[in-house]
Amino acid sequence: MAIPLPSTLLIIATLFLLSSKISSETNTITQLPPLTYGTSLVSEGGTFELGFFSLGTTKNLYLGIWFRNIPQKTIVWVANRNNPIKNTSKNSTELTITKQGNLVLLSSNNTVHWSTNATAKSKSVNVVARLLETGNLVLRDENDDNFENYLWQSFDYPSDTLLPGMKLGWEVATGLNRYITSWKNWEDPSSGYFSYGVSRGNVPDMQIWNGSSVVYRSGPWSGFRFSATPLLKRRPLVNINFVDNPRESYYQVFPRNSSMILRTVINQTANALLRFIWEEESQNWKLDLVIPRDGFCGYDYCGSFGYCAVTGNTSTCECLRGFKPKSAENWSAKIWNEGCVNSSDSWRCRVKNKDGFVKVSNMKIPDTKTSWMNRSMTIDECKAKCWANCSCTAYANSDITENGSGYSGCIIWFGDLLDLRLLPDAGQDLYVRLDISQIEEKAWRCWKENIPIEFIDTCLRDSSILSEALRCIHIGLLCVQHQPNGRPNMTSVVTMLTSESTLPQPEKPVFLMERVLVEEDVGQHMYCPTNEVTISDVEPR
Repeated sequence: MAIPLPSTLLIIATLFLLSSKISSETNTITQLPPLTYGTSLVSEGGTFELGFFSLGTTKNLYLGIWFRNIPQKTIVWVANRNNPIKNTSKNSTELTITKQGNLVLLSSNNTVHWSTNATAKSKSVNVVARLLETGNLVLRDENDDNFENYLWQSFDYPSDTLLPGMKLGWEVATGLNRYITSWKNWEDPSSGYFSYGVSRGNVPDMQIWNGSSVVYRSGPWSGFRFSATPLLKRRPLVNINFVDNPRESYYQVFPRNSSMILRTVINQTANALLRFIWEEESQNWKLDLVIPRDGFCGYDYCGSFGYCAVTGNTSTCECLRGFKPKSAENWSAKIWNEGCVNSSDSWRCRVKNKDGFVKVSNMKIPDTKTSWMNRSMTIDECKAKCWANCSCTAYANSDITENGSGYSGCIIWFGDLLDLRLLPDAGQDLYVRLDISQIEEKAWRCWKENIPIEFIDTCLRDSSILSEALRCIHIGLLCVQHQPNGRPNMTSVVTMLTSESTLPQPEKPVFLMERVLVEEDVGQHMYCPTNEVTISDVEPR
């Protein structure tokens, strides 16, 4: 029996609606039907959606990606952020794949608002666009058996959001540099002034820029964290992957729990990098991390050879030991940007016993623009290489993971040391070059501050007998007294080491490589010859 015409039309209409619903739920665009206003792509697991949207009261239309199942429409990527479509053209707007294999966003009169720059390896390719469950929009050849061989991907051209698995960084061969850039404001996704990415230098680190000016620097990767990253008291919620080799340098973040939804955003209003975690119970984004973590100690806050220290709600600048303010008057007035200069006028490079190094702990190590790195050198080789070059002003380990073999690798700096910060819960050891007369054999400082244990090398503290080690330090300080008659002879030293007798208190050592006037010479008003007095040959730790 024939079906009545009205029923036939009803069936056709139903099938059309079903096919429309199915096409709107797909995760793929082929070269035939384009994506139009009112339809969208949905990733296979339903986490992300790609489609058209407007913001606030504006009449502008954008193509973007957002979290699909989160009530608050959270945009993570915008294709045409700097070239919006007028809302009046929405009915003629479409996203399509050209015969050349590129995605193109068109409005009325075929005006191009955005397109990819994919280059197909063959003219006979069957290009499709697919939204992945990671939030990555990819173009690939449907005939290619390698599903990760992308002709183009949105992860290479991020907006203001870093998603798990996305790379920030650059490739040497292609010149590709991935970084995130803030929105101008909450209803204008066009490129703002703040950006976040990997610096391009000999020793890369993560940086925040305001235009072309650096406003924050993480310090270089030290094997398991960045130099300025604090040691967390809780188990971290994310894993960080940082790769740096001759071919590429990039940064990634992954949640430890695969069910966790997180995003990292560079925000122009906050002038900071913000990491959010979706909290299902409260149905809100929870702020988990802010970088910089306080409003103090901006980039190069204290100038050359100065370091910033934060106490409570205040920040102050100090000069590194052996340095003094370039302008004492400005420094007293808390005008610190001129920095510090070497306080010695007699220092000469590479003259025996005239220069050495002092260790500064818990320091965010200096800006690496004028540095050099070798990951295979030991710290002793690093010291020797720095000492052999008159332009070298400091050195440090490049790797502080201490994975059984101790710290390793070498970074050396040339010229002024910039952007230093004291970090009690982070940082690392930095060895700064000084005139030997400015280095107090550190043992005396620790002794006077009643913390002589700090002078004992960390690798010996657990294996040594503390009382014996402290007695050796005490005897050592007696052996380097300025006046020769204040130093014990070797017979006395042996007695001191093998007995528990009370030792005399040492005086402050003086590191002067000069002839010393002894008591019996005073009446004769003459200096003793060099070969008749004992002189300590100082080699700083």
